[in-house]
Amino acid sequence: MDSIEIGSFGELLRAYRKKRHMKQQVLAAQLGVHYNTISKWERGLCLPDSKGMVIELAKLLWLNERETRLLLEASLTALSPYWLVPYQRNPFFAGRRELVDKLHNLLNAKAKKVARPCALTGLGGIGKTQLALEYAYRYANEYHAVFWVAAETQESILSSFLAIANLLRLAESEEKDQLRTLQAVLRWLSTHKEWLLIFDNVEDLALLKQYFPTARQGAIILTTRLHGMEGLAYPLNLSALSAKEGFHFLLLRSGLLDTLEADSEYAKRTQTIANLLVQDMEGLPLALDQAGAYIEFTKCSLADYRGMFQSDRIKLLNERSELAAHPLSVVKTFLLSFEQLTRVNAVAAELLKICALLAPEAIPEEFFTQGGPHLSSQLAEVTQDPYLFNQMIGAILSYSLLTRQQQSHTFSMHRLVQAVLRETMSGEEQKQWQENILVALEAIFPMTTGTGSDCGRLISQAFACVHACSTWQYSSLILASLLYKMADYLRSRADYGQAETLYKQALEMREEKLGAHHLDMAPLLCDLGNLYREQGKYERAEKLYQQALEIQRQEPGVQQLKIASSLKALANLYRRQGKFKQAGHVYQQVLEIQEQALGPDHLETACVHNGLAIVNCNQGNYQRAEQFSQYALRVLEGALGSKHPDVASALNNQAIVYYEQGKYEQAEELYQRSRSIREEVLGLDHPDTIASISNLAGLYCEQGKYAQAEELSLHARSQWVQALGADHPDTAYPLLNLARIAHGRGNYEQAEALYKQTLEIWERTLGTEHPDVAEALNYLANLYYQRDEYQQAEVLYQRALFIREVHLPPRHLLIAQTLYDFAMLRQAQSRNEEALALYQRALDIRQEIVGWHDPRTNEVCKRIRILQGKSQEE
Repeated sequence: MDSIEIGSFGELLRAYRKKRHMKQQVLAAQLGVHYNTISKWERGLCLPDSKGMVIELAKLLWLNERETRLLLEASLTALSPYWLVPYQRNPFFAGRRELVDKLHNLLNAKAKKVARPCALTGLGGIGKTQLALEYAYRYANEYHAVFWVAAETQESILSSFLAIANLLRLAESEEKDQLRTLQAVLRWLSTHKEWLLIFDNVEDLALLKQYFPTARQGAIILTTRLHGMEGLAYPLNLSALSAKEGFHFLLLRSGLLDTLEADSEYAKRTQTIANLLVQDMEGLPLALDQAGAYIEFTKCSLADYRGMFQSDRIKLLNERSELAAHPLSVVKTFLLSFEQLTRVNAVAAELLKICALLAPEAIPEEFFTQGGPHLSSQLAEVTQDPYLFNQMIGAILSYSLLTRQQQSHTFSMHRLVQAVLRETMSGEEQKQWQENILVALEAIFPMTTGTGSDCGRLISQAFACVHACSTWQYSSLILASLLYKMADYLRSRADYGQAETLYKQALEMREEKLGAHHLDMAPLLCDLGNLYREQGKYERAEKLYQQALEIQRQEPGVQQLKIASSLKALANLYRRQGKFKQAGHVYQQVLEIQEQALGPDHLETACVHNGLAIVNCNQGNYQRAEQFSQYALRVLEGALGSKHPDVASALNNQAIVYYEQGKYEQAEELYQRSRSIREEVLGLDHPDTIASISNLAGLYCEQGKYAQAEELSLHARSQWVQALGADHPDTAYPLLNLARIAHGRGNYEQAEALYKQTLEIWERTLGTEHPDVAEALNYLANLYYQRDEYQQAEVLYQRALFIREVHLPPRHLLIAQTLYDFAMLRQAQSRNEEALALYQRALDIRQEIVGWHDPRTNEVCKRIRILQGKSQEE
């Protein structure tokens, strides 16, 4: 033992103490600390409080300069500046010295410009994760950042990258679009050096490739059961622990290592049995770790444990051979722990069985505390009492069968534990528990309102439940209800693909159980229609709304409020399609029903006022629009507070009313408030947030603030394309802004291309006669007019005027605008009589709506006087 190279502080201290043949009690007494302190230090449970204490230890152990330096370095507690590792250092890690050294050499960036990623491969339970964890802690001071990624699934990888983005405080960490967050983290990794990235439990190499940074300036470790790396990483295959390593690890983990210091028959017998047990378990670290944990907890002897293990070997061999290739000792350890726990706390065993049927990570505590009454009568009693609940969890944690995350109030269970526990249940028992899980989830999964944060904590468990139900082809109205709630939540997060699938599954299930014309089909049809409306699939949406209304109107005794809900959805669609007269008519029907049934100050009534504000604004009824929007904002803000998405919608709509009237300062303030709420509550990449940004960009564009407008428009365009797809009509609003910016700057070719791109999207998605199409036509016509391309301008003005006169009231400012622009063209063509008639029509409209003192009204008057003067001269 002349040269000691052990890495951790505890290992070094133990080695140096034994080298001096000094007992823990003697060293503690000389140092002036409690005799248990030395044991805790050596086991890695804590570290000395000060550098002085470490130096005093070195003196008492007669360490030379090099040994003192090694002990001091090992005692350092400062980790990397950016540290995201979800596990504490394992105080029982033992052996693997050569493998750790080899891994360090392969990843040493000083030796190579680009270190090739290394993959720790081998059987489940072989210690891959623990080796990666030990490496992270042992060499933490060599890296500026250490990040841990749970790599089982795409969802877990994205979740880990989101946590990294939050730790790095990247601007994109608040993005709803996880792809943008991922790209931001990858950019950070590509532009920074000396970081360590660990992908733990990789299940799919093809999936993993997209999460590697393009520029490799740090070190990457993979842990995986896979063996073929396909050139992605240098494989380091982990074999079982050697007999010596396994012996040391087992005794250290079980707390029996110190008992071997005495040269006695007991020590010799313990060594013999420990070696046999390591041999029985084939040196598998996870099996040895579980065995040690069981022995430490129960205080049974190694001989008793080995006897229990050997008595059930054949039975366990038969059970495991049909499940997986993991060695039987792992299964045996889990079963022994579970059986012991069952004898001590039967309710805890029930909870573990339920966890075995859930998604393994991030199991919310509230699933049990709120859903307990739906799971079992015993759990109902325990989960409603915080003291009993924590006592039960403590019993489970003592067997290492479950992990509790204190900050997030969640549990996690190892997949191997889940597999073993499932084996303890018959198919019928699993089905019964799964039905109870379904009932509990449906009961506590909220209907989406506001942020839906509670839904987010339950969504992965809901998906696991739905998947389990599908495997045994289970169908029920409760499952349909859960699918419906999940779809609503996902739609609120703009996850339209998954939401559509779940809506359709819920519809199919309800139709199977209730029939296609049952009253409960109507709300589902409406919400699926809402999803299609948000996606710009208007024909599909209207068909579903009409189908829902047909069901509700044919059912005798249906409450008018239910019909009103479907009518409101239809009105929202008409408004989005630019059918303002139809929208206003339907909104008015809804308002009459809701005011009579709910009262004028109800939230639902306020939402209808919100819609009516936009309809009246689009029809040029600005005074009524203001009244509607102010009323809606007052009611919503009073009932929901100032940070609710519905309040943000009311603010946005009121801003639109001000904008259309040219009240730009008031509009900007409200746009900013709406944007702030939506960014905070819904996320940076939610479609509603993007709408606020796009509207603000349009305002800046109108004011000639092109730099600000351009930045916001580019951002909105990019975000909308990612959230909704390039074919969604909303993606054209930022394009129109960008066209106007280029137009205002005199970049006519660029402006023309952008105007045409905007028109192509709207004509294809909204139809050729939508009011938005008229707006783009008018702007493009103005461009041609400025370039003296009068024939092209004339055609577009005529189209724009026709659309606006069909869809808007005859006295509307947008019609006046097109008339004015068209008149300027006619004047430039020397067709003065036609120009004068167009100017006069524009003047009549503006005079009635905004009055004589409006600057644009005065401009029209000036042009009329000029033409009249020319006419008199002629």
